[in-house]
Amino acid sequence: MVSLFIQYISISHLIVFSFAYFLLNDIYKKQTRVKVIFFLVLILSLLLGRGFSNLDSLFLLVCYFLLSLYSTEKKYSSSSLLFSIVPYLIESITTVVTRIPMSLLIRANSGTKQLFWMTVILVATFGLVVVLVRCFKKIIYPYIEKKKIISYVSIFLTLLIFIYDTYWLVANYVENLFLKYFIIIIYLFLIIFLFSILYFENKNNALKYEMKSKEAEYILMKKYEEETERQYNELRSFRHDYLNIISSLEYFFTNDDMEGAHEYFDKVIQPTRSMFQSNLLKLNKLNQIKSPELRSLFTTKLSFAQNKGIEIILDIPEEIAINQKFDFLKLTRIFAIILDNAIEELADLKEGKLIVLFLNEADHVVIVVKNSTRADLLPLHALSVKGYSSKGANRGLGLSNLEMLVESSENIFIDTEIANNTFSQKIILENGD
Repeated sequence: MVSLFIQYISISHLIVFSFAYFLLNDIYKKQTRVKVIFFLVLILSLLLGRGFSNLDSLFLLVCYFLLSLYSTEKKYSSSSLLFSIVPYLIESITTVVTRIPMSLLIRANSGTKQLFWMTVILVATFGLVVVLVRCFKKIIYPYIEKKKIISYVSIFLTLLIFIYDTYWLVANYVENLFLKYFIIIIYLFLIIFLFSILYFENKNNALKYEMKSKEAEYILMKKYEEETERQYNELRSFRHDYLNIISSLEYFFTNDDMEGAHEYFDKVIQPTRSMFQSNLLKLNKLNQIKSPELRSLFTTKLSFAQNKGIEIILDIPEEIAINQKFDFLKLTRIFAIILDNAIEELADLKEGKLIVLFLNEADHVVIVVKNSTRADLLPLHALSVKGYSSKGANRGLGLSNLEMLVESSENIFIDTEIANNTFSQKIILENGD
C-alpha cells in the first residue's frame, strides 16, 4: 500500500493543482467540452511528467490559462491568468504543509500507522485546497478586484513562478546544454507571450471602457437635449396660451365685465401660473450643477417624476462642481438607481414628496435624496439583499447593486436611513485631490 501511495505522491502535485483549478474555475458548471479538455490536459501533463518532471506543472499552468481564456465569457486574460496561477500556488502551499506527516509516514513501522498518516495527508491536502480556494474567491479576489490591481498581481505572481521554476529546471538539466538553452528560450517566449496578452488586454479594456463611458454620456446628453427641447416647446405653447389669455382679458375689460374677469383669472390664469412655476422654474436650478453628466441625469429623472405628478422639492443654493477624478459612468449609475427607486415608490404611493438637495461642504459635495415611503417598509438589511423586492420578481437588484458600486469606489460614501415614513440617502463625494 505504501508503494502505491508513493507512486501517487509522484503525481500528486498535478492532481492537487488540477483539483484546485477545477474548484476555483467552477469547471463542474462548464459545458461538457470544457470538462473533456480539462481532463485531456491533465492526462497529457501526467505523461509529460514521466520524462520531464519539472516541466509538467508549467505545461499544466499554460494549458489551464488557455482553457480559462477559452471557457470564460469575458475574455479578460489577467483574470484568467490569475485563476490559473492561484491553483499552482495552492498546490505549493499544500506540499509544504504535508511535509511533516509525509516524513512520519516514511518512518512508520506498522501498517496501521502508515494507513493513518496516509489518511491524514489526503484529508489535509484536499481539505486545505477547499479552504484556500474558498478564501481566495470570497475574500482575496474581491479585494484585488476592488483595488483594480488584478493585472499587477497576475504579472508579479507569473514572474515569481517562472523565475523560481526556471532556476530549478536549469539546475536539473545543466549537463544537457541543448536542453538547458532550449528551456530558457521557451520560457522567454512564454513570458513575452503572456505579457503581450496582458498588455493588449489592458489597452483593449481601457478603450472599451472609454467607449462605454462616451456612449453613456451621449445617451444622457441626448435625453438632456430632448428634455430641454420639451421644456422649450412647453414655453412656446405657454407663450401662445399667454397671448390667448391677454386677448380674453382684453375682451372682459373692453366690456367692463369685472366679474367675468375675476372668474376667468381664478379658473384659468391661477392654475396655469402654478403649473408654470413648479414644472419649469424649479428645474432651472439644475443649471447650478457643472457636471453635464449629472445635470442631464437629474434633469431627465426629475422631469420624468414631474410628468408622473410627483411633488418635487429641489434646492441647489450654489454652484456644484464635481472633481473630474470621479468615474462619472459609475456616478450616473449610482444616482440612477437612487432616483429610480424613489420615483417608483412615490408613483406607487400616489402621494408624498421627492426632496433633492445639493451642498458644498469644505472638500466634499453632499447630495441628499429623500422620498416618502409606505409605513410597512422592511429594514435596510432586508432591502439590500440581492434579489429581494416587494414589487415582484427580478426587481430587487437596485440596493444590492448600489452597495457594490459604492464599495468599489474610494471617494464615494453613502448613508441610508429610514425614519418617519421617509427613505433618506446622503451621498458624499470627496472632492479633494
